[in-house]
Amino acid sequence: AYTSDNKTLSERILPVLLLVMAGMFLFYRQLLPWVLGVLSNRKGFYYRGINLLWISDLKYRINNFSVMLFLITLLMSIGLTGFTAVMNIVSVEINTVIFPMPAEYPTIAISYGSQESSSASIKPVEKVLSDFNLSYSKKSCQLFYKKSDSLSRRGKTFIKRSELPLLIPDTLVSKLDFRGKETLNLSGQGGELLNRLNKFYFFRGDIYAIEDSVAERFSGDEKKISITLFGYKTKKNLGKALLNWTYNEEGVSIMNADMTTYIYYLSRRFYLLLSFYFVIVFYVCAGCMLFFKFYYSTQEERKKYLGYAKVGLSYAETKKSSSIQMAILFFVPNIFSIVNMSFAMQALMNSSQGEWSILPMTLKIVLFTITIQLLFFLFLRRKTFI
Repeated sequence: AYTSDNKTLSERILPVLLLVMAGMFLFYRQLLPWVLGVLSNRKGFYYRGINLLWISDLKYRINNFSVMLFLITLLMSIGLTGFTAVMNIVSVEINTVIFPMPAEYPTIAISYGSQESSSASIKPVEKVLSDFNLSYSKKSCQLFYKKSDSLSRRGKTFIKRSELPLLIPDTLVSKLDFRGKETLNLSGQGGELLNRLNKFYFFRGDIYAIEDSVAERFSGDEKKISITLFGYKTKKNLGKALLNWTYNEEGVSIMNADMTTYIYYLSRRFYLLLSFYFVIVFYVCAGCMLFFKFYYSTQEERKKYLGYAKVGLSYAETKKSSSIQMAILFFVPNIFSIVNMSFAMQALMNSSQGEWSILPMTLKIVLFTITIQLLFFLFLRRKTFI
């Protein structure tokens, strides 16, 4: 997990999976009985309290439970790892998407061509802001796009120098040096400036900044792109409302951080639902296997516990011994699956080659899983008596 990367992960995944499965089976078949044997050989511990009772019972029981515990751990590991991986990937990608909109102008309306299309792109945004009772301000700028005559060359997008601060910070604009020229190729500048501009999808081909004095030279050969920025402050999520207009109004193009996040979530909702379905199915199967195994074990060994009562063992001592055995058989597969998931997440993070943390989401899922399993254990302990 700690040495894998994007190149070696595909080569290692199959042998690692086979080794992990073999290790899980041998853990229940060989290691756990050996540990119980070591405990029984420590006379000071073995004869203390009810340790003799639960250790001797568990040594006998573990042979019957080993295959079932292996299958339960396998189901839990697959379900938990798959669900955690999907949740981490989706949450990290959504939260780390860098939206290009300036902080003071969270929504941008774009229109291509005529004045009518410009009005069509503005009206939906104005209606949504009005419906949410938000006061707003507007600023506009205009781009010019010139298509290349050659297929081997990219087109050019021109923007006035005075209008650049509407889209990128003044600190970046102030560093531009035209050196007496009327145009400056921003595509050749690189760095943060170009990265920010490239996130606006209305910039096509090479990007040029032009002096305002030469903007009048652009005539019918260039396609005009009108940009309207809406400034407002709100904690409300306008994504879904703006998305409805985008999909229903012909010619409308809108950029909004909330809307982009909403679209991103919708596109991944299927994977979230599928992973949630699988984790529910696997955990329900594992829970049913445990429940019925404990239930039938109760019916088979009831006479043995009646015999313990006849020789003077109290009900409280018998129940305590039963609870210890149930806790070991119940929580060991859960701990095993969490450990397997942790190593799988570490391998996933290494292979992604990204600087992002899976810890917050993974901890939430682990804590939620432990809580659900603890409630199920309490239910199981109440309904069954080994």
